[in-house]
Amino acid sequence: MIGETNMNTFRALPALCVLLLLGACFDSGSGGQGAIIVTPPPAPVEFTGVFLDSPVQGLRFATSTQSGLTNAAGEFTYRAGETVTFSIGGIVLGSAPGAAQITPFDLFGLTPPATERELREELSHRGCRGLNGCSDDEITDFDRVANIAMLLLSLDNDDDPDNGLDLTGWDSTLMDASLDFDYNLFRFHYDEFDDFEDEYDVDGVGVTEPLVHLYETLGITVPASVQTQFSRDDGNDGTIDSIYTDTYNDDGQQTGSQDDNDNDGNLEYNFAATYDADGNQLTSLSEQDYDDDGIIDYRSESTSTFDADGNRLTEEYVTEQDNDDDGTVDRIDIDTYTYDADGNRLTVLREYDYDADGTVDENRLETYTYDADGNRLTELREYDYDADGTVDENRLETNTYDADGNRLTELREYDYDADDTVDETRLETSTYDADGNRLTELREYDYDADGTVDESRLETNTYDADGNRLTELRENDYDGDGTADYREGYTYTYDADGNRLTQVYEQDADADGTVDYREGYTWTYDADGNRLTEVYEQDNDGDGTANYIESHAWTY
Repeated sequence: MIGETNMNTFRALPALCVLLLLGACFDSGSGGQGAIIVTPPPAPVEFTGVFLDSPVQGLRFATSTQSGLTNAAGEFTYRAGETVTFSIGGIVLGSAPGAAQITPFDLFGLTPPATERELREELSHRGCRGLNGCSDDEITDFDRVANIAMLLLSLDNDDDPDNGLDLTGWDSTLMDASLDFDYNLFRFHYDEFDDFEDEYDVDGVGVTEPLVHLYETLGITVPASVQTQFSRDDGNDGTIDSIYTDTYNDDGQQTGSQDDNDNDGNLEYNFAATYDADGNQLTSLSEQDYDDDGIIDYRSESTSTFDADGNRLTEEYVTEQDNDDDGTVDRIDIDTYTYDADGNRLTVLREYDYDADGTVDENRLETYTYDADGNRLTELREYDYDADGTVDENRLETNTYDADGNRLTELREYDYDADDTVDETRLETSTYDADGNRLTELREYDYDADGTVDESRLETNTYDADGNRLTELRENDYDGDGTADYREGYTYTYDADGNRLTQVYEQDADADGTVDYREGYTWTYDADGNRLTEVYEQDNDGDGTANYIESHAWTY
């Protein structure tokens, strides 16, 4: 039986342990005197995850304790229980709980549709773009995933997603960019993203390619049917008036397509393609008979080779467009690529034979170097306009980075006559805060390379504690005298979930301190972050009174 005194002692021990942060409660020394030992709490454990749409390099990540750019393996760091937010420049992709693997689907807590029925339900009415009574305002998280995948694939520096998506440098380039993913995937591709491509000189991809690549990366195969033939009987007289045929291989890749618009046996359009065992397209053939006279008016063929890692080694384009179907090639373009062991592109040689006589008429050589983290250090482009072996023009781009992979400087030097004397320079210098948000970007143009800045543009940004941009100011100095000649800027507000509530743009065309033009947006959202309303106001003279108001509303 335990006595009263001993019982009280046992009851006090747990409380003491709690107070000492779970350290050892006491230790019996040689003299029998108990000594209290305090054990410090263990250091927080950092975990490593991978952002996957192929491993994505150069994507910005941020948690409450971690931030930086994903490395060549697509890796980011986080601590247990943290949420990770991903972005590229000023474009926020979304957030997800930290995990060993995060994909665009995880940013919306979405399970990828894995049956044909589910996919068709997601894609139904997506292509109508508001025609024939169908709505293009029906937006789902699947659309948002597809749109994010479209952005990532289009920003891949070497245009070869099979070796990973390399976004190095884009975080700096797109620091001032914004992109709205709240469109159905077809409208996003043909409208919203089309404008983005033009503004930032982005090479876009096909509307379905990003989703196909994302599913292949995740190893999701969806058994599906495809339409292999379509025919039309215009007068319902039992005679087929037009017939269209498509063929596919067992992996769902299109191997052929034929259009016979009048069903006369003569094809107005013919396409054929072959692939290797890894799914790389080896050849393609496209033929068109514009006037349906049986003579091919345009023919193009391409042939590609790849290495064991799926990197394209060569690509040859052959075109015939002399309208006589004489089998004579009119032009040949050949691209040849080399890579380092990490899959970074080292060189591209582009050769153009404009009359297909077997002699190269013009060529361009691109040469790249990288640091140990895969950041591109230099890019040299040499143009030989008459293919005589002498460079006629060159451009050198040199970049520096901080330890987090943020680009600090980009210097472009143009030598228009290749005499080894720089004729024009452009220098971009950027600064960042501790979370990697770009604070300033200064662009300085020296049009005659005499060491004196002829024109400059300064961008200054501020952010809240969550990394949301609050203000963006641009000042242009057109004559390089140190005084702003033009000023414009944005001001933003957000709710607690990071949804943008307001956006105001103001322009001071002569930089005299008076707003000459103002426009702004106001948004509201439901509890799930879906946009409910949008109000646009335009103040043409900046007097504070709107001259034009436009409102939109959505239901889900």
